[in-house]
Amino acid sequence: MNPLDNLNDITEPAGVAIWPLAWGWWLLVAVGLICIILLVMAIYRYLKAYAPRKMTLRMLNAQLADGSLTLSSANTLLKRVCMTYSGRQNIAALHGKDWVNTLKNAMKSPNKRVQLSERLAIFEQSQYQAEIHSSQQEIFNITRDWLRAIDIRQLQRLSNNEANHV
Repeated sequence: MNPLDNLNDITEPAGVAIWPLAWGWWLLVAVGLICIILLVMAIYRYLKAYAPRKMTLRMLNAQLADGSLTLSSANTLLKRVCMTYSGRQNIAALHGKDWVNTLKNAMKSPNKRVQLSERLAIFEQSQYQAEIHSSQQEIFNITRDWLRAIDIRQLQRLSNNEANHV
């Protein structure tokens, strides 16, 4: 008789189960979910904050396309955007130099202010002139450039600063 005949077969150890997860994996899942939730919230806030500006650009394009864009309608669109971010009480009564200064102060950078300040003067003088010698394309370009250059947080800060001084 062979002594090896009495040996049992080799048993393999049981495989490592994936469930239940170790605490480190739970921590990784929790951190991942928190990051995803924060990212979705940031995207939502961004889209919500820039929606009025985007809608105004669409309205501006539509007015240019149908030929109804005037300096007055462009000015109305700019006031609507500013009132959305700053509140009606701070913006509605502005006109002339105060209105143009508000438009200038709402821009992102000083470079943009310098580039657009001369072009924005058309809104200051439009109230006092019977006839404006600007093409629809020029009015469109000025308004579009300002809408692209605004800093929404700066515009909101302008409203807070004006409210604090009153």
